[in-house]
This record gives sequence, C-alpha cells and structure tokens, in this order.
Amino acid sequence: MVDKYVDHLPIYRKVQRFAREKVRIRANTINGWQDSISRLLFPLFEKHKQLILGQGYLQVDETPIRVLDKDVKGKCHQGYYWVYNSPLQNGVLYDYRKGRGREGPKEMLKDFKGYIQSDGYSVYEWFGKKKNITLLNCWAHARRYFEKAMAYDKKDAGHVLKEIQKLYMIERFARNVN
Repeated sequence: MVDKYVDHLPIYRKVQRFAREKVRIRANTINGWQDSISRLLFPLFEKHKQLILGQGYLQVDETPIRVLDKDVKGKCHQGYYWVYNSPLQNGVLYDYRKGRGREGPKEMLKDFKGYIQSDGYSVYEWFGKKKNITLLNCWAHARRYFEKAMAYDKKDAGHVLKEIQKLYMIERFARNVN
C-alpha cells in the first residue's frame, strides 16, 4: 500500500521488483491484496468522512486527474478528485469521481448542514438552495475579475481591490487571535 499510494509505484513495477528477487507474484495477486486492505480500511475512511463533513464549514473544490483505464491498456480518461477541506480541524477528505457534475458532491454532502465555500462553479449553486446550507464564495476567485478590470477601470477596480485587502487583514488578525 505504501509503495503504491505514497511512493506512487505502479503494480507492474512491483511485479518487476519481486521478479528481480526471484519471487514470482502475479499482478492480480497484488491487486487482490490492495483490495483486501482497502476493505479493511473502509470503516476508517467512513469515520474520517464523518469527522470532516460534521464540522459545519467546508471549503470544496474539484481538480482534474488523469486516470488509467483498467479496461484499455495504455489509455487514460479524465477523472476528478473532489476535495473537502475542513479548515476548523485542519482536515481534508478526497472523493474520486469520473465526472465534474453535481452527483458526487450531492451524494457526499446529502446530510451536510452548515457553510460551504467554493469557487463559484455552477455545480455548487444547488447547495445554496438547500435549507440548512449557506453557500459562500471565495474572495480569491472574485478578486481575479477586479484585477482584470484594472486594465479598463483602474480607479473603481483599484478601490475594490483595496477593500478586499482590508478583508484579508481582518482574516489574518482573526486567525492570530486564537
């Protein structure tokens, strides 16, 4: 497990490494070991998920990842890691999905209550309509538009950027109070 997920060593390289030591282990056998260990770890994942999603404030984002297609040798498809960050407990939960649609976060956050902060991607709008969820947007993403606007409206865009800097100062102060 450490070879694969920490050192990013593919199964076929593990097979080659064992073969150099005159130990013949098939890739299917190693895959079976990985699956068995994953099943043993699943309750730990579920507890971790419960802790992260139970905090009441999440920062959520998705990031693309190339994924090898197990059915077609040498082919990849576009997958997504959905990242659920809980800054209050300094914890992160990753959820892999084949797509970037609402289905993954809708399933993951079906019982969530609290605040969700995101980059404004349209998938998250649905969560803002739920009774027990308040949707928050990210200043860093909003600020980008005002930075672009500096080219054609320096005065007004500059004013907004200064105001955003004041908000960042308040955040830094609040972070250091504890």
